[in-house]
Amino acid sequence: MTYGAYMAPKHPFFERALKPLLEDIKADPRIDFDIRVIPGGQLLGARESLEGVKNRLADFSFVVPVYNRTELPAINLFFQFIAFGDNVVAGTGAVLEAMYLNCPECLRNYTDNNTVPLATGSGGQYRIFCKDPANSVADLKGRKIRAVGALARLVNMMQATPMNLPANEGVSAIQRGTLDCLIGPLAWMTSFGYVDTAPNIIDVPMGYVKGLGLVVMNKDRWQGLTSEQRAAMLSHMGEISARSTIDAYLKPDEELLSQADELGLNLTKGDGSFEALFETFGEAEVAEVIAAAEAGGMENAAVLVETIMNLYPKWLDIAETTGNDPIKVGEAYTREVYSKLDPDTFGMN
Repeated sequence: MTYGAYMAPKHPFFERALKPLLEDIKADPRIDFDIRVIPGGQLLGARESLEGVKNRLADFSFVVPVYNRTELPAINLFFQFIAFGDNVVAGTGAVLEAMYLNCPECLRNYTDNNTVPLATGSGGQYRIFCKDPANSVADLKGRKIRAVGALARLVNMMQATPMNLPANEGVSAIQRGTLDCLIGPLAWMTSFGYVDTAPNIIDVPMGYVKGLGLVVMNKDRWQGLTSEQRAAMLSHMGEISARSTIDAYLKPDEELLSQADELGLNLTKGDGSFEALFETFGEAEVAEVIAAAEAGGMENAAVLVETIMNLYPKWLDIAETTGNDPIKVGEAYTREVYSKLDPDTFGMN
């Protein structure tokens, strides 16, 4: 089978999350197929991933829900809820449990598009990085900043201009002068080559995206597996959710910040205005996220947001015991979420 994704081969997701998963799948005697990775948009770009898996141009892909607002309105709610959950492990767990165990509409978003969401995860904490230095919110006024979904609202609050484009297109946009800054995980600095084009980093966390479709499979292929194969696949999904969230996003951020001098990066904590802005942004986001989801066609947006927020304290307690250990976190995601999916019914309608 094939896994097509838009990220470059050196993106941490491939080496630190997908590769260990594929090794586990290959070693699992219950699964008798291999998965070949086709990265770098050679098969599917970021905007085409869902459609490509739906039509089986690839058997699996990585789906970014913001590029499929119409098809995935409920899943896009998770992606939009950037300001929620300071603890990434806990925030991810709350979203996983809400999505897989409490939101049939979320799962139908995928199955209605002939796909099945086998694994979901979160990105790293977002930060702002720019071609030219900035030390305050006022410094960003008028700049063109790559931001999608809820982050576009944050950029508007800065009196800057949000630009909606895939992360892998930003370097050339900066070089052409059509983009000044980005808001994204620091893993992008090395995986997409922003070290040279956007070396000025505002080191203030700006939330993180949730609901990333890490392993989205063609539904016909999923239904063609045996029950034992489906159960085996699900047994490995907690691991990739944890490895992607922690090893592919959180840890590379820490590593990059520790290597700032060596890489020629310019870090600033700013003048305090970024923290104040993000706090104001977060206070307004619950209502904004619900309104955006309802406008996109979701039926139970307020209920889903309430579910996520009610689950978060439970996952904070779990995160205290797991820390950022991907093995322990993966076990928790498996125990609390993935092990509760029935391979005879999940993705089978």
